[in-house]
Amino acid sequence: MNRMSVTWGALITFVLFGCAGKAQDSVGAHGGSGGSGAGGDGGRLTAICGASNGGEAGELATGDAGEGGTGGAAPVEQELLHTCGWDVTVSVEQTDRPDSNLTPILASLALDDGAALTGLLSVRGQVSPLALIRDSGTRAHLDAPGSGVRFASLVLRTLTLTVFDDDFDGIADRLEGSGEGTVDTPCGDCPPVPVPATFTLSAKPDQTPPKLDLPARALSPLDYVGMTVSEALQSATLELTGTSVLPLKPNGGRLSGFQNSTVLPFGGSWQVTGKGRDFAGLSLDLSAATLTTIDLGVFAEDGFETQPVASLGANSNWIDASSGLPIPAGSHAVLVQYPVLFHLKRSDASTKVSLRVIGLSRSQSNGADSAELSVGFQSAVIGSTNRVDQRAAAGTAALPTSHATWTLATEPRTVEFELQETGSDVAVEISPVVTCNSAPQVGWGSCSTSGALVIDDLRVE
Repeated sequence: MNRMSVTWGALITFVLFGCAGKAQDSVGAHGGSGGSGAGGDGGRLTAICGASNGGEAGELATGDAGEGGTGGAAPVEQELLHTCGWDVTVSVEQTDRPDSNLTPILASLALDDGAALTGLLSVRGQVSPLALIRDSGTRAHLDAPGSGVRFASLVLRTLTLTVFDDDFDGIADRLEGSGEGTVDTPCGDCPPVPVPATFTLSAKPDQTPPKLDLPARALSPLDYVGMTVSEALQSATLELTGTSVLPLKPNGGRLSGFQNSTVLPFGGSWQVTGKGRDFAGLSLDLSAATLTTIDLGVFAEDGFETQPVASLGANSNWIDASSGLPIPAGSHAVLVQYPVLFHLKRSDASTKVSLRVIGLSRSQSNGADSAELSVGFQSAVIGSTNRVDQRAAAGTAALPTSHATWTLATEPRTVEFELQETGSDVAVEISPVVTCNSAPQVGWGSCSTSGALVIDDLRVE
């Protein structure tokens, strides 16, 4: 299912997509040749949202008189509100701001009338279960707890649904609904504020194959492999096939996201393979479901005397003394302002990673920058499932430098951390960390800027 980002403005329009028209796979769409309850889908979701009261398409069943009674010809309403998938558009209006609106949200609604009438409202990997109470063969309403049901930026407190068969062929053509609740409005650095809202929805049978949402960029091996589905799936069996073969496990109890925690090798590529179906019976589209990891090359443990092979980024640089910053050892080091990733090789006897580090800050005229500086490490052995996240103190910056931005430095320190797994390839990410004082009166920390690091003599020992 396609998806769109949300932007704020006073009318919200969501689009939930579900029951694919008068499509193939029409088992039980028109029911039996007479009587009641012979049709339907046997609880199985299908691409056709057919009537389940029996009779030919477009006909209404009539009641026959029992022995000793009078004949009855009153029409019996068709059971159109039953197991089916829908693409839906929800328009939401803020009660106190009727001139504002939100960009449409694409999502999906799957209804199931098995043991009870229930629904799954899903968007971008988020699934909201709905408990529904049937009012008739074509109408139902939400049975919401006191806190309501959260869906995307909304909390649904009431919801009514009505299904229509516009061409009288026994197949549901559209679904309409309305409800009340709240919508979250942004509040800068504070939590979103719920605002009262009303909403209406319209839907058509699901004709949109589900798709996986994977990262477009190449991943670091330290990243967890995770992906969401454009709508909840009824069934799925997936794996990564390529540089290695790895199973993908559902992320939680719903088939709306998948993950694998293995630390992937550098320079790998994978295709998501397998199969999956949504609640309308549409197959999961895996045609563009690929991912890769970055290829850095192996870091040369020469104390940064040659330019390192690393993911330095735009704000981390290979430097010498002409930078105005102290060099812990030798003639070169690396200035780290944002996380820097390295690919290290280890021998069987190596048990730890060590380096020399200097912490940097700006002028002490800003109290936030005079806080204790520390260096953060995230590391993992390729092929394992464990990632280690540690930090070590770098001290308080008090030594002046001639650098234009980082005017104060700490004394050089040697820091190290243990490797937890066996294996020859190690991914290490190094980043500056600033410990900030809390500000209870406003609810967040008082630091607004980060420190930096000079690192040197990085090696596996």
